[in-house]
Amino acid sequence: MDGTNAVFGGNGVANHGTAKNFIYFGTARNETCFLPGNGSFTGLIYAPDTQIICSDIGNTLTDFTGSMVGKSVQLKGHCSFHFDESQLRSGWIR
Repeated sequence: MDGTNAVFGGNGVANHGTAKNFIYFGTARNETCFLPGNGSFTGLIYAPDTQIICSDIGNTLTDFTGSMVGKSVQLKGHCSFHFDESQLRSGWIR
């Protein structure tokens, strides 16, 4: 992502496999990556200069499976986080 902001809401990424099937790379120009409620997200986020925000909308759950690296990471409200251990076997994370 070379743009300023990215928003993945309402099941914005259709990945029904493992986290390594969707990899998000944020460049130095990518300031925010927002994962609002109403869905799930399965993937890897690597954006070391980016503010990553995982947040619910009302009482809906945001379900994150994978891993994320960012300048800052905020998990707000009804946001669940599951580290996908298959990444360890794939060589993406050491």
